[in-house]
Amino acid sequence: MSRSRLVTLHGVSGAAALGLVACFWSLALWCELGASAATVVVLRQGILYALPLLVLALASAGASG
Repeated sequence: MSRSRLVTLHGVSGAAALGLVACFWSLALWCELGASAATVVVLRQGILYALPLLVLALASAGASG
């Protein structure tokens, strides 16, 4: 793989990982501050289902770095 493709892959996967973490944190904070218990449960299930995406983004960022 060429150097420019690796740099692009690293940037995209790093941005995706950062975006997912920021989304997880901001939604969790919003739910904890003012949402019902049922909403917190749904959010945490959503985070659990999206966790493999975060793992893949972090792994690809590390492998291309």
